[in-house]
Amino acid sequence: MFLIVGFVMAGISINNMLSEQNAEIQADPNMAAEAKAVMSTATAQMPSLIDGGFIFLLFGIWIWLIVSSLFIESHPAFFVIGIIAMVIVVIMGANLANAYDEFILQSPDLAATAANYSITNFVMGHFIETILIIIFSVVITLYTKSRLE
Repeated sequence: MFLIVGFVMAGISINNMLSEQNAEIQADPNMAAEAKAVMSTATAQMPSLIDGGFIFLLFGIWIWLIVSSLFIESHPAFFVIGIIAMVIVVIMGANLANAYDEFILQSPDLAATAANYSITNFVMGHFIETILIIIFSVVITLYTKSRLE
């Protein structure tokens, strides 16, 4: 979770700085037209790159958790510990979603940049639901695995 949210926050901040640098480069009459075109293209492609990386990380971690849960020897006695861990993960996810909202969406400088990240904003707006879906898929995998053995 921290990896995903940190990646998004860093990506949006870097994109904001890149946009500011692009504006300065485009306004500089001494800059070559090729350099202006490269910088403009890089700035335009950054939101889709970060959105794609975010989804790749999210689904990669989800698949990794499901595959890892297939290899875990589980016992029903650990169910209570698992429930406590799930509650802690959901609480941490809520805090991370709030941190994203305060750091990115409430900041006037970064809010305009973050508006270009449609996938990221949707997932972070529904981060608790996303975490719950991931948790329940792992629980179902653990339960199904124990019934198949």
